[in-house]
This record gives sequence, structure tokens and C-alpha cells, in this order.
Amino acid sequence: MQDNTLGEAISARPTPPAAGHVLVEFSRAALRQSERQMLWTGIAITLGGLLFGALLAVRLGRGVIRPVARVARLIDRIGAGELSARARVSPDDPLRAVQQGLNLMAQRIESGRDELEQRIATATLALREKKEEAEAANLSKSRFLAAASHDLRQPMHALGLFVARLGQLPHDAPTRDLVGSLEESVQALQTLLDALLDVSRLESGAVQVQLRPFALADLFEQLRDSLALSAQQKGLRLRVRPTPVWVLSDSALLHRIVLNLLGNALRYTATGSVLLACRPCFDAQHVRIEVWDSGIGIAPEHHLAVFNEFYQVGNSERDRNKGLGLGLSIVERSAQLLGYPLQMRSRVGAGTRFSLRVPLAPPGQAHERRSALRPSRFDDVGGLRVLVIEDDPLVRDALLSLLASWRVDVAGADALAAALQLLKNGAVPDVIVADYRLPGGENGIEVIRQLRAEAGCLIPACLISGDTDATLLQAAQAASLSLLHKPVRPAKLRSLLRRLSLAAQMDCADDGA
Repeated sequence: MQDNTLGEAISARPTPPAAGHVLVEFSRAALRQSERQMLWTGIAITLGGLLFGALLAVRLGRGVIRPVARVARLIDRIGAGELSARARVSPDDPLRAVQQGLNLMAQRIESGRDELEQRIATATLALREKKEEAEAANLSKSRFLAAASHDLRQPMHALGLFVARLGQLPHDAPTRDLVGSLEESVQALQTLLDALLDVSRLESGAVQVQLRPFALADLFEQLRDSLALSAQQKGLRLRVRPTPVWVLSDSALLHRIVLNLLGNALRYTATGSVLLACRPCFDAQHVRIEVWDSGIGIAPEHHLAVFNEFYQVGNSERDRNKGLGLGLSIVERSAQLLGYPLQMRSRVGAGTRFSLRVPLAPPGQAHERRSALRPSRFDDVGGLRVLVIEDDPLVRDALLSLLASWRVDVAGADALAAALQLLKNGAVPDVIVADYRLPGGENGIEVIRQLRAEAGCLIPACLISGDTDATLLQAAQAASLSLLHKPVRPAKLRSLLRRLSLAAQMDCADDGA
């Protein structure tokens, strides 16, 4: 209430009279002129700042950015392997110390690389020389074995024949035991020579693969017959599962592979059994030939080493009864030559399984021909007329004596002339057994050819030689002649004579028809 009364009293006061007037005038042109001056001044200041910034940037680029870019490019070149790259360093360069350090680093890296390359080149040259020396030594070894093979095999061949003949004579009990020990020693020597020959031939590439279809049953039968006695003597059961399968392979190489696998299985199995079987593969184009044993097994650390030459687990004393340590080496090299994958699974105390993947014979070929592995059922060699051509008197006498003990009608000659004279005298043989190397540069292949020409018929014949050269094997195959390598086991010779006698009988039957 009081506030309202006070406001009304103030507003009711009278307004005092004016004391005077002030007039202020402004010129618009002057204002506009001032605005323009300020604008141009701002533009000038801005342009000056920009120019100063540009000059400062150029200065910084010359002084810092460009050297940094050069350093970056230099690092890229060095990183790319261009170790000869160097930076040009000027006295006023702000990164002079960095670029000098990079130049020194590149120089040291280049020097180290050159030194390393020189060392590598020197080491490579040394390795190449060592490799050439090793190859030369290996070649010399193969040549030595090939050169010495014939001379070593000649007396061993004669010894084996004489011992076989000696074993056929009547003896008292002590002499029979002595002859039996002698036969075992000769057989061990022949086994060693055969194994060394196999390794030497596989190393030198002398083994030529001859693929043909044949029945696995024939191979399995042969192996069972040849190893049954060994298994029986050790109290082992040798199981061979029958199979109707035909494969496309080299029968001789495959026989040697499986024979070595079975031999190893029998050797390292004390109790239980050894199994030879054939199983189909999933692709229906291959089969797996498997050899199982219940033997001692092989520890994992030895799985690779057992394929090395002369390597044997637990035979540091070199017990001859445990073999030579060449069997698995021959198996692996033969499998590689045939191109067959070889697998081994083994555990200590749980036995070993070897598996070999072999191609099946193409359809239509499996039964077109009779397998050459299965021996025919024919009479013994008694009464067979055999001509032996051998220039070594010791070997010839041993062979004549052994054949005579088999009731063979045998005649001997040392060369072509003597053999031709026998033919002219009417002694036409059923089978010719000829050595390859003969006096006066003659060879068994040519001698057999001339004797056949003189007789006017294809007389069955075979070659016996101590040579292991691949060219001889090829020449024998080209002439359709069987080749036996010395020393020849009497049983193998007798088996071959049986087969050749069957061929002679068939030829006679054809001539009569």
C-alpha cells in the first residue's frame, strides 16, 4: 500500500525544462572508406601470413622433410636388397648423422653379404668335390665288385657243385655231419655273394624291370615250399593264404622282395606264426601283399634305420644266424625300382607288418597265358642229354660230376670247336648249358646260336655266368635264354633243367606232328 502511494507521488512531479541540444553528424563515405581500409589491411595481413607460412614450409621441406624422405627411400632400397645404395650427405644436412649411419650400416651389410656368399661358394665347391669323390668312390666300388665278381664266383661255383656232389656219396655219421657243416658254410657264402650282388646291381642301375601278368598263387606257392622247412625247424607256423589274384609286375623282383620279408619275419620270430596274405585295395586296381609276424617288433627309433645297409637291431656281435642286414635294404630299393609304396608297422613285443601295394593285371590278360612261376609236373632229369660248355676245367669237372650223379647223359666242351665236333659225331643234346665268357673272344650266346644252326633245330639252352653287367642280362633276354649267375645252387640248376627238358619234349612232339 505504501509502495503504490510513493510511485504515484514521483510520477506526479513536474518535468524540468531542457538546458540545450547536442548534434552529432557521421559521414557514410568516411565509414565506407574506413571499412575498405580495414578490409585491405586484413587481406594483406592474411596474404602475408600465407606467404610466410609457404616460405616457412619450403624452408622446412628443404631442411627436414626432404632429408627424411631421402632417408626413407634409402631404407626402402636397402630393405629391397640394394646394398650398394648410398645417401649423398651435405655438410648442412640436418639428418647428416642419420644418413652417415645408414651408409655405414649398408656398407657393413654389403661386406657381410659378400663374405657370406664367398663362404657359401667355397662350402658349395667343397661339398661338390666331396660329392664327386663319394660318387667316384661308389663307382669304383661297383666297378671293383663287377670286376671281381667273375673271379670270385668261379671257385665258389665249383665249390658249391663239388660239395653238392660230395653230399650225395655214402658217408659214415661223423663225415655226414662234416659235409653238412660244409654245405651250410658254402650256402652262407653264396647267400652273402647273392645279397652283395643284389645291392651292387640295384645301386648301379643294372636291374631292368620286366613287367608281365602272372598269378600270385604261383609266387605264394613257391615261397611256401621254399620256407616251410625253415619255419618248421624253428617251431613256427607259416601261413600262406590262397589268392586267385593276377598282378602286373616283375616276377623276379617281387619274388626277391617277399622272400626277404618272409626271411626276416622267420628270423626274428621266436614263437607264434608268420602270415603271407593278399588284400584288395579300395581303388579296385591294386592289391596289398602283406607279411605279418608275431616277433619281437621294432622300436620307433629304428623304423628308418632298419632299411640301411648292414643295420641290424640287437646284433652288435654280428651273429651270422641273424642275417647280414641287407634284406630290408634290398626290399626298399627293389620296391622303389618298381614304384610300389612300402609300409611298415611295428611295435616292440607286438610283431611287425610289411605291406606292399602292387597293381592288378589288366582285365583280359589274367588268364590269357599260363604263369611261368608255377612249375610244370614232369619227370626228373634222369636220361636227359646235356652238353656243358665251360672253359674253366675245375668248374666243368664239378658240373659234369654233379649232372652225372643225377643220371644225366652229359658231355663237356671248352669252346665252340669242341662242341661242334660233338654234334658232328652225332651227340645232339636235349639241353645246352653254356658259360658266357669263353676262350678266344667267344661268348655263350653266339656259341648256342651256331650250335642250333648246326643241329638244324632250336635246342633249349641256358647261360651261366659270373658277370653281373646289365648288358649281359639284356642280351640273354633278347636271345630268349635263361641266365643263371654263379655260384648256381644245385637245386636251382636242376629246376631249370627240368623246365628246359619239358621244352625239349614239346619241341620233339611238335616235330613228330
